[in-house]
Amino acid sequence: MKRLFLRRAATLTLGFLSGCNAILGIEHREFIAPANEGCTNSLECDLGTFCTQGACSSDVPVFAGCQVLEPADTTDLLAYNWNEKPHVLGALVRINNLGEKPRLDAMRLAIREINANGAVGPAHTPIAMVACDYGGKDGTASGTEAKVAIDGAISYLSENLGARVVVAGSSSSATKTALDRILSRKLPVALLSSFSTSTSLTDYADKLPGSDVGLLWRTAPDDTQQAKVLAQLAMQAKDLQGDGPTKLGILYIDDTYGGPLNLGVATALGGKLPVKSISFPEDADQKVFEEKLDLLFKEQPPPDALLFVGIDGAMVVDAYQALLDKKYDTNLKFLFLADAAKEAQTLLASTISQPVKEMINRSFGTAPYRSLTPNYGAMADALLNDFGTIADDFSFLAQSYDAAYIASYGLVWASARYPMFDGEAVATGFKKLSSGDATLLVGPSTWTAATKGLTATSPGEINISGTSGELDFDPTNGQTSGPMEIWRPNALGTGFDTCAVCEPDKTDCDLTACITTP
Repeated sequence: MKRLFLRRAATLTLGFLSGCNAILGIEHREFIAPANEGCTNSLECDLGTFCTQGACSSDVPVFAGCQVLEPADTTDLLAYNWNEKPHVLGALVRINNLGEKPRLDAMRLAIREINANGAVGPAHTPIAMVACDYGGKDGTASGTEAKVAIDGAISYLSENLGARVVVAGSSSSATKTALDRILSRKLPVALLSSFSTSTSLTDYADKLPGSDVGLLWRTAPDDTQQAKVLAQLAMQAKDLQGDGPTKLGILYIDDTYGGPLNLGVATALGGKLPVKSISFPEDADQKVFEEKLDLLFKEQPPPDALLFVGIDGAMVVDAYQALLDKKYDTNLKFLFLADAAKEAQTLLASTISQPVKEMINRSFGTAPYRSLTPNYGAMADALLNDFGTIADDFSFLAQSYDAAYIASYGLVWASARYPMFDGEAVATGFKKLSSGDATLLVGPSTWTAATKGLTATSPGEINISGTSGELDFDPTNGQTSGPMEIWRPNALGTGFDTCAVCEPDKTDCDLTACITTP
């Protein structure tokens, strides 16, 4: 994965010898800033103390919406035993969102496994996973409300708790907001995302001033391939009479994710299928959303194929009901969904009306696929056992599980090399995960071997294969690639079937099992 930490070495050494208090990235902090001395970040304070309002204090800082999820059973920040001096792994999530909770569970499972198998380093330092909610009471907060919560959470996790790495388990817009906060406040924090696939983030400027270390890394491929697969699906789809779409309508969310994916699909179609795209704002309510539907279907001729971009399972249900209420479904032959819609709890709920179920049952969706190696099955079994979550019922669970492991690998690599380190060193450790002689399958059974490989003086690198795929990271932008699936509800409406898998290195994939709409 990425870059180099040597830039800070001379500064850290000089600061340590001179007793300077304003230095970030301290692992062994006993000689830096004792309680009640000035600080700008908790990494400058003694182990077990925190930087609060510019001073190191033994009082645990709290922030609304943030809670400890692992390793303790308590969610109370004040009740957690901070004397364990854990590494803090931050997580930005919409905790009350039904579709996002399984991704959070996958991250929790990874940290639970790591702590149970020796944790980090020879001192067996545990990882405390602190999740900060930005979704509000109903898990749907967006726009300014979400931005304010994310900005506060990033500062809290980094400056108050000393987190060196944060996983953004939600949207591309949320990841961009978090990254912008990190850069604007010049926080040396590595940011991992398991869900943000926007192409606008692929080559985003993610380095602090004067640094050659990129801070943003993703375990999910960007939308370049998803756009091509959606376009191929739209062009090749057939109804029972063998006829394909004559016009594609795209209703997309106007945010960091939706705009680029809409453009990518239109570009991939290359004029071979007429397209009408209409955007809806990130904070649109049902009334505004339906107004956008009206605009789309008042087009002459109206579309007979429809793609929703940027709506989750619950919104798909509402959108399909609106299509039925407005009689827009009468000539609508083809229904396509992007990755965020793959949520069994909402899209396949037993309470959905039969007409809406019929529309859902003839829909096709795309999403990043998973590995076919045994570690995915082991993860899925453990996730079901620990949290009651069926991994195949949701998108991005494998990517979320992998992200928590990768964050931990980075901590292992950095802590083995620097008595003083920050998130830039952790990000440098990510670069050490895509090479090496032997391939290690991400999971608890290889944690000891991975730790041994990363802490070795030479070469200090391993080659991992995640539950989401190979995870061969591009060292220039922290980007990975992986297969894309086309999914649809199964015949019983109890889960999802994969009708095609499209590899990233192939121009086209075989859609034979997917192209006929019943």
